[in-house]
Amino acid sequence: MYNNDFSRIERIEFYCSEMAKAFEKFGKTLEYYQSDFFLRSAISMFLLQIGEIANGLTETTRIVSPVPWSLIRGLRNRIAHGYDDMNQEIIYDTAVNDIPKLKEFCEKFLKEHDC
Repeated sequence: MYNNDFSRIERIEFYCSEMAKAFEKFGKTLEYYQSDFFLRSAISMFLLQIGEIANGLTETTRIVSPVPWSLIRGLRNRIAHGYDDMNQEIIYDTAVNDIPKLKEFCEKFLKEHDC
């Protein structure tokens, strides 16, 4: 694994944390999420950033981790190139259910590698 991967994992963890803060500040219900353009935009941007950063991880790091990096990169591409067609429930579900698991992985990864 390369040092650059550690900084990428740190940045991914940062965006996961920021997403959690956004939900803490504005609320975590699907109804509120769907009604607030700015919250939807922020969450989508965080997901886009995570996917962009993940795209730069080395193959070694992608292989040894249990994270579905290809799905994360795919979601990034979908948000970047087809936002108007995005199913907001999928984005919400990803943000609420999958991102906390990704954050947990990042924290564990960084702790195990003394970062």
